[in-house]
Amino acid sequence: MRKPRILPISSRRSARPWLSFVFFKVFILLVSHPSNVKPKENKTILVVDDNEQALTLVKEALSTRGFNVMTYNRGTNAMAFLDSKKGDVVDLVIIDLVMPDVDGMELAGKILAKRPEIKILVMSGYADDVVVHGIFEKKSVDFLGKPFSIRDLFTKVSVLLAQTA
Repeated sequence: MRKPRILPISSRRSARPWLSFVFFKVFILLVSHPSNVKPKENKTILVVDDNEQALTLVKEALSTRGFNVMTYNRGTNAMAFLDSKKGDVVDLVIIDLVMPDVDGMELAGKILAKRPEIKILVMSGYADDVVVHGIFEKKSVDFLGKPFSIRDLFTKVSVLLAQTA
C-alpha cells in the first residue's frame, strides 16, 4: 500500500480561498513497438469507452500500427453504427466493461448475436468480475486488464485478428 502524501495548504485572510484537485486514473502504456506484432492487412477497429483519455490513448496506439480506428464514448452509439452499412467494415471491437449507458458484456453479447464474425476485446480494471461470464468461452472474445501496456494491447489485438471466423 502506498504511503499517503501530505499537501501543505496555507491561506491569507485577504485572499479568496481556492483549491482544486484533479485526479486521473492513468493507463500505463509503453511506447515500445514490438516488431513481431504488425497488422498483415488493413483492419478496422472500433473502440468503445466512456473515458475520453482511454479512447485517445488506444486510438493513437493502434493508429501508429496501421489500423483504421473509430471511437465511440457510448455503447448505444457504437451499436447503432455497427447496425448501419458503415459498420460492415469493422473487424474488431474493443469495449470497456463498465460504461454508464450499457454494460460492456451486454454490448458484447448484442454484437456477437448480430455479427458473430466480429472479434471482441473487453478491457476493464475489474478483472475478478469478468472471469465469471460465459462469453469468454468463445474464441472470438478476449480480455485485457487495465492498466495495460501497448505491447499487451498489440498482442491481444493481433491474436484476435489472426483467428479465422
